[in-house]
Amino acid sequence: MPRALMFQPPPARIPHLKDADFIVSCNCLTQLAGPFVEYFEKERGFSELDSDKLAYQIMEQHVKAIAHDAAGVGLIITDVERYVLAGDKIVTRTDLLKALKLPDTIKHIHNEEWEWLIAPAPEEDPLRDVMHLVEAKVYQRITEEEQKKEGEAAQEEADDRPLPPELDDKFSDGGAPPIQR
Repeated sequence: MPRALMFQPPPARIPHLKDADFIVSCNCLTQLAGPFVEYFEKERGFSELDSDKLAYQIMEQHVKAIAHDAAGVGLIITDVERYVLAGDKIVTRTDLLKALKLPDTIKHIHNEEWEWLIAPAPEEDPLRDVMHLVEAKVYQRITEEEQKKEGEAAQEEADDRPLPPELDDKFSDGGAPPIQR
């Protein structure tokens, strides 16, 4: 079994995660695994696949910490895809998050996506532009008590809705409609 899969990665170590009102992860997600991947490839002979798995685990733990474990509001801004363009044609596309998707949470506040022309020609290539697709998501943790209150409020709202006029006459005695078989 490859070494990258033998152990679960440790939880993300973000100082003051549980105390902070606002945590921002900006353009670092794809860079987090770099030093580890470099070390394990050089010192332990990791293959590209093993390195990708390790990078995925590191990014996944970081995202989980901000989206699910932070006490306050969490903001993740990260490049998710890299495109090399020749004119308007995509020459190559690279998934920078190794198939990781930024999660949605129960209380997902905002989602934004944009293209970033990171290296216009001839910066990296004399004939090609390099563009990144960037995602930004804002998360706010929701407690179990808030979840319960939201569920109760939704149920009360559903209970308070009037019946459509054609059913109101049928069930004016307040009884539930009979089950049709």
